[in-house]
Amino acid sequence: MPYGELKIFAGSASKQLAQEVVDFLDSKLGQMDIIRFSDGEVDVNIKESVRGKNIFIIQSTCPPANENIMELLIVIDAMHRNDARKVYVVTPYYGYSRKERKTKPRDPISGKMVADILTTVGAEQMLFFDLHTTALEGFFNIPTTHLGTTQILANAFIHYKENIGKVKPYLKDIPFKKISEERRFKVGEETVVVAPDVGGARRARDVARYLGRAHFAIIEKRRPTNDSTEVLNIIGDVNGLEAIIIDDMISTGGTMIPLVKILRERGAKKVYGAVTHPVFVGNAVKNLQDAGFDALFVTNTIHLPEEKRWKGLHIVSVGDFLAAMIHRIHEHRSVSELF
Repeated sequence: MPYGELKIFAGSASKQLAQEVVDFLDSKLGQMDIIRFSDGEVDVNIKESVRGKNIFIIQSTCPPANENIMELLIVIDAMHRNDARKVYVVTPYYGYSRKERKTKPRDPISGKMVADILTTVGAEQMLFFDLHTTALEGFFNIPTTHLGTTQILANAFIHYKENIGKVKPYLKDIPFKKISEERRFKVGEETVVVAPDVGGARRARDVARYLGRAHFAIIEKRRPTNDSTEVLNIIGDVNGLEAIIIDDMISTGGTMIPLVKILRERGAKKVYGAVTHPVFVGNAVKNLQDAGFDALFVTNTIHLPEEKRWKGLHIVSVGDFLAAMIHRIHEHRSVSELF
């Protein structure tokens, strides 16, 4: 191959997604053991040669965030010490992305710190899905690729509507490319796309445009604590429409759950959610089950075990999307052409 041999390795947080990627590429995962000593230290045993190869490491830095970050750093170091040609780091969910600036005196900027550590250890190119704060890309002095999932989530919603809700809980074949206007606009006519706050307006408006004739609304709120919100107003009309709330992540559910009730009170016929990263900590699973969503769509950037799944939750795989990106990056081809 003109750009060296490609090998994909999976961290312990992203094994299922990495397996889907190599399946789409008709390849195999790199052989590697992650070892944890009784005192919590991490070690790595790479069981095949990586010399002269282009290495892609797939590892979400989701909870337990510190443990997964440390594991990723050690894997990167091991690849370089064994003469890998180039090390690409794929973090489908990038932890510590909430802190890109100081919000009060004496604050750390932990997003910048983690970026510095990854670069220092030897990450030579980064790939992420839906950063919580897009400014984080500017913290890296290496090439970055920031992928959005709004289109694939919108396509999953369209698929759900076309099949009257009779779809599988795990969706592997949802296209990430643009589908026909006829299909998009038909669903958009009766849909209002809702941004859960002003910061998420751009993401939600992109979905509204994609659906063609969709309505658009923004929730005005304040945040008394990091994990709770108080809704002040809805800017836009939701009465008689089917609402879909678009966001980048659900952690405890404290932001998303109150919106279901208020949207129904304002006349929304149905309420859906479409979120990239299902962090799901604390009582999030039970609270989301009881929230009253007609359906909730999330991606598999974070692996959800069976005990965190329920009827009405639909996981949309980004495996083929990520596989296509990795293939193009490896061959130094344009990513934007793919769309």
